[in-house]
Order: sequence, then C-alpha cells, then structure tokens
Amino acid sequence: MNSKIYEKALNEKSQSLKLLENIVNFESFSGSKESVDKLSDYLSKICESLGGSNTFHKQESFGNNLTSEFYSGDKTTLILCHMDTVWPIGTLQQRPFTVEGNIAKGPGIFDMKVGISITLEAIRILNELGIKPQNKIKILFNSDEELGSEHSMDLIKEEALKSHVTFCLESSFKGMIKTARKGVGMYHLSIDGKAAHAGSEPENGISANVELAHQILKLNSFNNSKTGTTVNIGRAEGGVVRNQVPANAEALIDLRVVTNKDAIDLDNKIKSLESVVGGSTLEITGGMNRPPMERTEKIVKLYQWAKDNVSNMDVTFKETGFPVGGGSDGNFAASTGTPVLDGLGGVGDGAHAEHEYIEIDKFHEKIAILASLISNIHKFEI
Repeated sequence: MNSKIYEKALNEKSQSLKLLENIVNFESFSGSKESVDKLSDYLSKICESLGGSNTFHKQESFGNNLTSEFYSGDKTTLILCHMDTVWPIGTLQQRPFTVEGNIAKGPGIFDMKVGISITLEAIRILNELGIKPQNKIKILFNSDEELGSEHSMDLIKEEALKSHVTFCLESSFKGMIKTARKGVGMYHLSIDGKAAHAGSEPENGISANVELAHQILKLNSFNNSKTGTTVNIGRAEGGVVRNQVPANAEALIDLRVVTNKDAIDLDNKIKSLESVVGGSTLEITGGMNRPPMERTEKIVKLYQWAKDNVSNMDVTFKETGFPVGGGSDGNFAASTGTPVLDGLGGVGDGAHAEHEYIEIDKFHEKIAILASLISNIHKFEI
C-alpha cells in the first residue's frame, strides 16, 4: 500500500504544486479577518469536494476557524494546520509565488501553507486510491496561530482531548520531525519613575531607564544553556527627550523553556521582579502563552511507530533529538496528554523571512508520508 501511495504522490507533482500555488495566492495576514476568511472558505470547498464535513467556528475580530471531518471510526486523528501568516496584505505583489528548479517561494509558503497543501493532497491521494482510513480524521485550520492562538487554543485543546493522536503540519526543522518543543512565555514590563530636569535638578528625578537597565541585566541572568532556558528582551525603550530624567520605560520579554517545571519556576521569577532604584515601581503583565511540548513516553512511542510505518518508503524520517525553540499549536495539543508528532510539514527555510522557500521534491515526500500515517494510524496503540 505504501508503494502505491508513494508512486502516486511522485507522479502527480504538478497537481500538488498547483494546489500549493493557489493557497499561497490567498493572502491571509493574521490581522485581516477578511483575508483569512476568504482562505477558510476556499479550503472548506476543497474539503467538501474530498468528502469532508465542515464546521466553521465563527470569530468576531479574527478569521473563522474551520474543522473538517473525514472518514469514520471509533478513534480520531487530529491534524493541525494554521491559515494565517505574518505577511501584510500586498506582500504577494512584491514577492509572488515562483518556482525555480527544486525551490518554490512565496509569502507564507513555508510557514505553513505547504502544511495545508500536504494535508489536503494526502487525503485526495487516499481517496483516489480507494484507501479508506479506519480512524476518523479531523483537520483543524486555525486562524490566529501567529498571534499566539489566543482565540483558538481552547478549540485545539478540546479537539485534542477527543483524539487518539495529533499530527501537527508545521514545517520541519531541517527536514526532521519535532517530538519536543519549548514552551513560550510573553511578558510586558512597565516602569514608573519621576520626571525632572536633567541639568538643573536631576536629584529630584527617578530614572525609569536606570531601573530598566537593572531589570534587563536581571532578566538576562535567567538564561541557562544547561536547561535550555532563554530570556530575551526584544524591545526596550523609555524617556521622551534628551534633557529629562525619564519617568517611564517599558520592555517586551520573550521566555522559552523546555519543561513545565521550568515554566512555573521562570514565570514566578519574572513576575517576582523587584525594583532596584528607590521610588521606582514595576508592573509585569503576561505569562506563559504555550506550555512546553515535552518528549513523553507516548510521543516517543508514536514517533517509533511512525518511523517503522514509513520504513519501506524512500523518504527521510527522523527526529530532531532536542526541543526546538519555536512553539506551535502542537504545544496545546500535547498539554492534554495526547501524543503529538510535530513538524510533519514542508522542508525549507525562512519562516517569517523574505527568503522563505520550500524544497519541492520533499513536498511530495511529505504528502506520501502523511497519507501513509493516516491510512495506518488505526494500528497504533498507546
């Protein structure tokens, strides 16, 4: 069966590539509900044509989430994709979809419209081969992943709880499957001091910038290469003019941790920061956005099964061996205890970068891999 899947995926490259082009040509910036909804409408029509039963999960300010259910069975396999990209409307005119040799480019192609295309093509190929998975397959198309999935995380967790396994179609890490991801914390630090003339009465001021400098050094001390913890101050600013002791300052803080224990510990440390400069005050908001996706025994077992399942195909299938730094919706699914394989999407580079691209030959391999996994997943036992 795997040989038929693999052969069909490779023989129908042009059809798969055309679908990918169509999806890339739907600009779907996270901040544009209208554009994301246009893509979800398009995807719903494709799903319906493939036999999917669609449900729109309406949202007022963000794009509508879409779930589509295929086949039937006592157990459900959840597939996670996200429709939104970081690219503002109009980017496509500057960098249209292009193909040069084995490379395809376009805004959002790597992160993660290739993953959507892989999913839909895998189901098409199974349908046309007459292969009917014995598990129910449910695809969840998320509309706000790039914003932290704030308005979709509950839906993701709800569907993961009802599922036997979850496959996340985020792009691979240099071709490798992700069996662990770091958790992500997002914080805002606000500092209040007291303004004064910097020349005639600096002693009457309380510098928010000096306080900010102390806090940056403190936050930087939380970095730990042994545990994999990283704390980054992505933006820091304060003051208004050159000759005034600044009364206000702020910073945006990014936290990445490997384990849930570290997440609790670092979250407490950041929220317990104390002022150093007398008279200044701190306000810290935010917290953990995505919990760590730890490499549990269930995830290891799922990975080993998947690797064995595709071992007779001429494809690359190996894991990173370490928790990757970026978070995904796979983190939310894994937090429910459901085993997750992440990074089943495209091979390429340049997520959120102008040189974003995918490797076309690996695109077709990934279609064959996913089709094989979902056709045989009923054989996997936790």
